[in-house]
Amino acid sequence: MVRVSTAKTTVLTLAALAVWCFFLWRALDVFKPGANSAIFFNSDCAIPVLMSNDDRPVTIFNLYYYGVDRIGGWPFLFGQIVHRSTGYRWSDRSLSAMQTSWIFIGALVIAGLSRKDRVAVAVAFLLTLCLHGETSYQIFTLSVPYGWQTTALLLSWYSLRHLFDAEPSKSFQSRRTAWFFLAFWFSYLAIWGSVASIPFLLFLLCLEVGRAHLKNLTHWRASLLRLFTTGLIPIAAATLAERLQKINYYRHSIKHYGFDFRTRFELDVGHLGENLKAQVDNVIRLRWWPFHLLATLSALTVVCILAYALFRKRNELQGKLKAMFTDDTVILIAGTYGIALINFVLTVLVRHVRANSYEDRYLILTSLFGPISALLILYSIFNISVRRSPVRKFAQSFLLVAALILLWVKFPLKSYRPAYQGFKETALLLAQKSPNKILLGDYWGTYVLAALQPVDPLTPIPLDEQQNRMPWTRDMVRQADQVIVEYRRSRLAEAGQPPLRLSSYGTSLRLVEPRWLESAGFAFALYVRDD
Repeated sequence: MVRVSTAKTTVLTLAALAVWCFFLWRALDVFKPGANSAIFFNSDCAIPVLMSNDDRPVTIFNLYYYGVDRIGGWPFLFGQIVHRSTGYRWSDRSLSAMQTSWIFIGALVIAGLSRKDRVAVAVAFLLTLCLHGETSYQIFTLSVPYGWQTTALLLSWYSLRHLFDAEPSKSFQSRRTAWFFLAFWFSYLAIWGSVASIPFLLFLLCLEVGRAHLKNLTHWRASLLRLFTTGLIPIAAATLAERLQKINYYRHSIKHYGFDFRTRFELDVGHLGENLKAQVDNVIRLRWWPFHLLATLSALTVVCILAYALFRKRNELQGKLKAMFTDDTVILIAGTYGIALINFVLTVLVRHVRANSYEDRYLILTSLFGPISALLILYSIFNISVRRSPVRKFAQSFLLVAALILLWVKFPLKSYRPAYQGFKETALLLAQKSPNKILLGDYWGTYVLAALQPVDPLTPIPLDEQQNRMPWTRDMVRQADQVIVEYRRSRLAEAGQPPLRLSSYGTSLRLVEPRWLESAGFAFALYVRDD
């Protein structure tokens, strides 16, 4: 009987992994940058590709997305390690494949947080991740940190769970130490990816402390303070490590580039009401807004019932609530909704969200974790309704298969993106005609071309009045004998012709070949340094 049960478990596990691999394969194809893709590719997306292929000595400036301290650069440092040790040159597609695979690992991690419902949890994650496209699937683009942050955050949660579950006996001491270190490491990666991870991690810690206390685990018969402190140490250490790292980043940037590239996180006092209305409108605008409403109403209902039980001293009701919150799926529902809610609150409180016109990307974590919570609520209600039914297991299997069929049928389709095709063709022409040269132009037409070149890439440098993500390149303009200038899209043209003289980064440049190359709306001219 044991062998039959083990064989059945093995077969089901392999089947689940096969399904996961199938949808990962679909995602790798649909969400890869290209002329036919569900996502866009621009200069912001190009920076990680350039970072991963950078041949300059690694400095503290590489720790974050070039020119911005808000996005952690640890995935691209890994890319540099591969590039330097093997000579492999990352393309936009290969780096995107690494990111997509990392995001999909999050489905396996979150499934491990609920053993009895792990398949349902993974399906809920994949359904929301792949079908909720109203943020333009930006979680799969290379220009935002949320894909890297999400899986690191889930791995931190998973490590905290096992840290509390591990027995403190001598034979398990090394295992507890390992989970303690992993909780620190993944918290560090999550915080390094985005400092917004700190409130998420503190909330998840409180949730896990409450779970351990309610489960009355024999090895944690201690005060809540001791439980909290045990989990707080790795999170606090990760926060401190990232903060010290960022201080050194500021010092290095000021010393070498004269600017700290600090992102100012400021409370938007005086506009909180306006921000709340705008973000509520953004959520209501989503087609999946009923899921957010369901999760919110469920949370409010539980809070009201708990308050009633405590106020009226209804011990029986309190016992039922305690039993409910020892269920790992319920903990998952609370955790995912908490992340969604905290992220929503942050978008209301922080000034730069309003400064960027309440862009959809700031609600990506809310749009991901809110519906996951709602789907798990619906699944739990379904389980309760068929609990005493003789066809319970059949009904559960049927529901999961139906969900997978829905995911397969409704999986996103590619869209034709002519801009990418033009970028790619132009990048290849530039690489063939003038490898390893300097390219001056506007922000959106320089980095993207360099990232799409397979070999001998140009050095992209935006014009001096535009944002330069690679500040060391300013000196390269002053030292160059020849410079290629894109003048049409950069609005430098005078009556359709490039200017005869151009000054950039304190260097005077003289036109020598006005129609050096034209392609896909780009127009390039060749300039020399005018000594």
